[in-house]
Amino acid sequence: MPPKSRKPPAPGTVLAFSAISGAPSSGERRSIVSRACILVVDDEKLIRWSLKERLEAAGYRVIEAESGGQALELFDTEVDLVLLDLRLPDVDGLSVLKRTQSLRPGAPVILMTAYGTPETLREALASGARRVVSKPFNFDEMLRVITDALPSAASHPNR
Repeated sequence: MPPKSRKPPAPGTVLAFSAISGAPSSGERRSIVSRACILVVDDEKLIRWSLKERLEAAGYRVIEAESGGQALELFDTEVDLVLLDLRLPDVDGLSVLKRTQSLRPGAPVILMTAYGTPETLREALASGARRVVSKPFNFDEMLRVITDALPSAASHPNR
């Protein structure tokens, strides 16, 4: 029997992940911004690894940093979005957020934290964060947040 052809999802559709593989099908993968580069900044190796695995399966390129200093060294015009932990070993995530915004105003940064307060949330959003996501987070929800923060990367001419 010939394989069933699948109609790709409409633009802007949030993709569901297979319960078995955790990755979208090849037809769904084509509808994702397949070459956007995400910088994942977290001092916890397991969080970096799990985000990298899932994001690469979804078609993104991923760069990892375990500290704020390393993140700022890696942050350049190739990075389309930053997933940034609030608590880092060398500097707090808010300082890294402010520095990324001074280097490239409007660069999409999503702050991740298990220690958020209303004051932190206000300061992060006032400093340019697109969203603040509480840890532990649901990966499917994180993928929706990333997709929402990357509308301009979809048509990036250098990709």
